[in-house]
Amino acid sequence: MGFRLLIEDGKFRDVHGRQVTLRGINVAGDAKYPSTPDQPSHVADDFFDGDNVKFTARPFPKEDAHLHFSRLKRFGYNTIRYVFTWEAIEAAGPGIYDEEWIQHTVEILRTAREYGFYVFMDPHQDVVGIPTARLCASRSSNSRFASGLDSQAALGHPCGRFMQLA
Repeated sequence: MGFRLLIEDGKFRDVHGRQVTLRGINVAGDAKYPSTPDQPSHVADDFFDGDNVKFTARPFPKEDAHLHFSRLKRFGYNTIRYVFTWEAIEAAGPGIYDEEWIQHTVEILRTAREYGFYVFMDPHQDVVGIPTARLCASRSSNSRFASGLDSQAALGHPCGRFMQLA
């Protein structure tokens, strides 16, 4: 199976010119949460310790990939939206790449290819709209978010500093 899709007359086509209907699903929503420490976001212990997080086992451990992808294939899916955050790539800071996470991701995507999935890589950044590491690098002041302090709508932890976001 060729994995390259072309768009012709508003339709997806494979390398042989056949029309392809994409039936997709997200893999996995928890990819936005660190795998280490493995704790839910409502647990306050070390919540603001943003310097010691890892995303390596996201979206799932490699040994579970065949189980998940075989199940999705049986359900009729041929496309996955692979959600990840930029913070997973540069968890230790700007320009410091997490090679372990990158290798894990490559291995998961190779397994997806074995099952014939089309993959849409979908980088996410839901907090403030910029990666935590970039916020730290820009030395942005928490005071720019001061207008939302009373709402307590969301909590962030750039650079290990406490911050409330509007």
